[in-house]
Amino acid sequence: SSTSNFVGEKGEKLHDLFLKVVNVRQQVDFYKPDYYVDLNVLASDRDGNRFVFIIKAGGRSLSTNRLSCHTRKVEVGESVHIRSCKVMNHYESHGVRYTRLGYVKT
Repeated sequence: SSTSNFVGEKGEKLHDLFLKVVNVRQQVDFYKPDYYVDLNVLASDRDGNRFVFIIKAGGRSLSTNRLSCHTRKVEVGESVHIRSCKVMNHYESHGVRYTRLGYVKT
């Protein structure tokens, strides 16, 4: 089992999270007419707690597998400072607890 715990309560606003990126996946926002490629980020804090959040596309992309030139690329191992965010929900998968974040401001 993991050391990851849920952080905060659903709806709670969190400030100044310092996270290390564990995984990044590109995903297309199909709710928009053009190609907007978002980043689905899995990150952890120094206590091992896992967080999942989306970095929205900064602009339209030329294809479904390319980031917009206006979107900052996030790399595995990179440190991310989240100034503020909101706890959207908690979930558990394969014994690991995740906190899903929304309204993320970096």
